Amino acid sequence: MGLVVAILSKKLPLLLGPLEAEAKAMDEAALFAAAIGIRDAIFEGDSHVVYLTLTGSTPTHASIVNIIASTHHKMHGFHTSNFSHVKRQVIYQHIS
Repeated sequence: MGLVVAILSKKLPLLLGPLEAEAKAMDEAALFAAAIGIRDAIFEGDSHVVYLTLTGSTPTHASIVNIIASTHHKMHGFHTSNFSHVKRQVIYQHIS
């Protein structure tokens, strides 16, 4: 139905670059969704590289290969799962 069912915000005690952080966020989202009993999900993210990697459209970057493998493994627990790339909207505010 396209409704938001759950939202997760979490601090991770890891030193990650932007690509690794985006991949880890998707992995954590899959873990969280499974833990709360969601079995049909669309996972959205704003990293085009992570999206392309998760959908198999591009080879996996070496720095996220283990995270992507973990996320793919978690997907086996879902009836249906899809990934969606949502373009980031940058809002600029001029302060005088």
